[in-house]
Amino acid sequence: MKVSVIIPAYNVALYISQCLDSVLTQTYKDLEIIVINDGSTDNTLKYIEEYAKSDERIIVINHKINRGNGAGRNEALKKSSGDYVLFVDSDDTIEQNTIKVLLDKAVSENSDAVVYGHRQIAMKNGKIRHNIDFLPKEELGGLEKNDLYTRFLLQKSGLFIQPWKYLVKRSVLIDNGIEFDDSGIYFEDIIYSSKLMFFVGKLSVVTLPLYNYYHRKGSITKTWTRKTIESRFSAIISLRDFLKQVETFEEFKDAYIMFFISTGFVRSYTDCIRMEKRDREVETFLYQISRSDFIKYFDIKRVKIPKALLKGEGKYDIDYYDVYKFVASLRTCFWFAIGYGRLIHRLFGCNRL
Repeated sequence: MKVSVIIPAYNVALYISQCLDSVLTQTYKDLEIIVINDGSTDNTLKYIEEYAKSDERIIVINHKINRGNGAGRNEALKKSSGDYVLFVDSDDTIEQNTIKVLLDKAVSENSDAVVYGHRQIAMKNGKIRHNIDFLPKEELGGLEKNDLYTRFLLQKSGLFIQPWKYLVKRSVLIDNGIEFDDSGIYFEDIIYSSKLMFFVGKLSVVTLPLYNYYHRKGSITKTWTRKTIESRFSAIISLRDFLKQVETFEEFKDAYIMFFISTGFVRSYTDCIRMEKRDREVETFLYQISRSDFIKYFDIKRVKIPKALLKGEGKYDIDYYDVYKFVASLRTCFWFAIGYGRLIHRLFGCNRL
């Protein structure tokens, strides 16, 4: 069986070689590797083309202007011919046996998708500061569809929105019209992953850290701007629209509320305090949200979700009871919280939520 590996690339001349090397040296060889140069202004395209000359499995798509990861991934998916699809970010790497392990699991269990573990590696000045393993729970493979989707919305048990967390049967994506937002906004993967988890019939689990996700200064997820915050809310609203379209919003309403609160409101607050320059308009925008009925009447006691899922499952998992307390403090003393958060971030380079 052929696996299509899709790699969007934009101004990653420093990292694209190690990414491609990790894919080309896979123990499983029946691959097509589609690399999208998304209007890079550095030497990214030059390096990609050099690799393509030495390995015929590489297919190059070149965008002369930057169109965003979503547009590139969609185009690559349409051109792909593999039985399964794996997305890899161009500044990350995969372990040498990643594709073989995932494909063996998918085939042996006849699954639509395989979720697997990753290692988050924090980099500073080219050196590794620390790394953390995030592993999915084996129990995910035996859950009913509604329970599985609820855990996805709550970002529980090792389910995340990042598209590289899943090896996916290509026919599932094509038959259900699952694709990325191609408008150029950040967080275009939210709607993709949300649709994927909704339409997946059988999910398999590999509890190994087979993907290396690097945190580097300057990456999209580490660059906080007004566009970052607005894009996140836009993506979350698109998720709501999708759930209404498939007539399941009421069924997952409480889980969606938790997704909005944690992924939208709380993380946008942390993005705001990490901005290099204060943006009063963004702060006012978040203040208005903190005063909205959605936040004002948010009460975790009214949420119809099993209590076990509202608690943290591990050291790095979200405990929604703590989130509730934090949201309550934001809506009662927002401007103090903004000032305190920025002070803590400047002093310690982190935020205490």
